[in-house]
Amino acid sequence: MVLDNDGARARIVKYALAGGTSALALALSANVALAQDGADQADDQPIIVTGSRIQSDGMQAPVPVTVVGADELEALSPGALISGVSELPQFLGNETPNSGGAYFSRSGFGTLNLRGLGINRTLTLLNGRRVPASSAFGGVDINLFPEAVISSVETTTGGASAAYGSDAVAGVVNFSIDTNFDGLELGVQAGITDRGDGENYELSAAYGTGFADGRGQVIVAGGYFKHEGIFTYEDRDWYQAVGTLGTGTSDNPYRFVPGTVSANASFDGRIFAPGTAINGLEFNPDGSVGAYQPGSENQFPFGIPPARTAGGANDDLGTNAPTLYPDLERYSAFAYADFDVSDTFKVFGQYIFGRTELFQYNVIPSSFGGTPTALTIYQDNAFLPDDLRQTMIANNIDSFSLRRRGTLADVGGNSLDDTFTQHIGTVGFEWDLDTGGLMDGWSVDGFYQYGQTEREWGQFGLRVDRVFAAIDAVEDGNGNIVCRTSLFGDAFPGCQPLNLFGEGNASPEAVDYVTGFEAGQNISTPLYFADDGFASGRTYDYTTADRS
Repeated sequence: MVLDNDGARARIVKYALAGGTSALALALSANVALAQDGADQADDQPIIVTGSRIQSDGMQAPVPVTVVGADELEALSPGALISGVSELPQFLGNETPNSGGAYFSRSGFGTLNLRGLGINRTLTLLNGRRVPASSAFGGVDINLFPEAVISSVETTTGGASAAYGSDAVAGVVNFSIDTNFDGLELGVQAGITDRGDGENYELSAAYGTGFADGRGQVIVAGGYFKHEGIFTYEDRDWYQAVGTLGTGTSDNPYRFVPGTVSANASFDGRIFAPGTAINGLEFNPDGSVGAYQPGSENQFPFGIPPARTAGGANDDLGTNAPTLYPDLERYSAFAYADFDVSDTFKVFGQYIFGRTELFQYNVIPSSFGGTPTALTIYQDNAFLPDDLRQTMIANNIDSFSLRRRGTLADVGGNSLDDTFTQHIGTVGFEWDLDTGGLMDGWSVDGFYQYGQTEREWGQFGLRVDRVFAAIDAVEDGNGNIVCRTSLFGDAFPGCQPLNLFGEGNASPEAVDYVTGFEAGQNISTPLYFADDGFASGRTYDYTTADRS
């Protein structure tokens, strides 16, 4: 292309040079950044070849940029940093503490997701520098950033992958730190829901000062955040237990009905024995048995999923321990220092520490509705009420299936503990090469960064290797209730007979037997990957530890 305008030609050459230099700079392990002031650019608007390409003025940047100041971000949401950023419209599906606890989806408790394209397609920077991921699944937990000294958040959602690669397909988010912060700032805030739960509070402090006659700067900041979990729908009118019932029109056979609950199971237990006199009976909280009272409308006969009923005597199985917000506790610390070795050469160092602990109940507590935990109850079960046993004997019914959902009063306390501990250290330099001649207007930035993340994940739930032996309870020759297996051998040492007829009737020993585990066991298990299954041959080795 031939251009008559010398200024236009100069700009094209300059950007071509920038692109070539960027490719070279990205190959350097220190992430070196180069910049040159163009003749047609203001002195305070250098062309950034690599490093942060996000400009502070969206009108002059090559792609649209959203710039939000710290005060505006705080106004959006005064809570955790991820809460405020999530209010911006360009974010969709950020991972927050209450966005689910699936192990293979959680990458932290404050990871960003631009335009809903995934956390591994959103590049997160701190002062223009990449930040190590918070877990093996990618993503950066921005809640560990020093919120007190953040000056602005800059977001670009287009064209960033050309500069940064595939991890920036959705865009780039840069958190700018006020490295000239001077003075002391203390922050305290607390909150509670209008239902009287979800208590939370946050403490933060930041201090910055210069030294060596202004040639150096030191900043330290720290924070503590605590949020009590919310595990109930009580007083929350928005929860209506809405479900579908097939009682609509031919064009729309299903309609939404409030108060829809399961007709298959309950918290006390229902009997599934098709074709017998006891089919459909249900247990009462005290362990006795009675007739099931269906609701005003029913979908499908009992025992064929998904059996539902509008109201009636059954339980809403999702209400025992819902995790509306998990227990959350977080500690964070930040330290930064820089020093002007000369008028043109500055060195800096930075350290970030964060520890986040989360507890929540599993989405589905221990469930006995079918494979792999279909419970068979035999006629001689020691915990059966006598009238039910006599009915079974009279009708020659050897056994039935118990349809039940575990509760917090017995075996339904399935939960997970998730803890992230992260250390990030950074050292670097900024070198102004403005010495005249060929290097006039050029500068070099470089840094080295090291990150370490430790994740402890504890899943606590039902021991399916023990529950079948424990539920098969009988009387021994002395009238003691024992596990049937103990009469024939020691295949299940320490087995405790389990009573699941009625909510909360199981003994603490039996509950511990079917939900506990042994510490100090060495486990080795193959790893499964979505692309090749077990073909990689990789294994994961660990030693079980006491719950803490």
